[in-house]
Amino acid sequence: MDGLSVAVEIGSYIGASSLMIAKGLNADSELYCVDTWENDAMTEGNWDTFVEFKKNTGLVANKIVMGRSNSADAAKKFEDTIDFLFLDGDHSYEGVKKDVDAWLEKLKSGGIITMHDIGWAEGVKKVVKEDVKPHLERFKQLPNLFWGWKK
Repeated sequence: MDGLSVAVEIGSYIGASSLMIAKGLNADSELYCVDTWENDAMTEGNWDTFVEFKKNTGLVANKIVMGRSNSADAAKKFEDTIDFLFLDGDHSYEGVKKDVDAWLEKLKSGGIITMHDIGWAEGVKKVVKEDVKPHLERFKQLPNLFWGWKK
């Protein structure tokens, strides 16, 4: 991304996507990673992934601001305008809808929203169709990734 950018990732898990997003930002930009790091929305059960996240993102730690919180609470405290929003948290319809309702309004016009797991998660599919696409000027999709530019 060119210039100073604010990126937000909801659902950072063990940091694979966080690492790639942060590497794509310029030196002055920040990636806000929001997760409970308790694996509470994952199928393999609860466990603390925070230490593994920090180890995996160590190369870009200077660009990452960690918010150990649920998405809705973090959104209430977040005041910046977002350039890039990556949603990969709770994939249930209710969870995805809460994330979109809490964060999409903070995405600037022309900003990019990206949604992971659209290929299999029915909640993601439904929220993208009903609540995300109407706010976009254009969008694209791969089998498991959706992205679009906000009007």
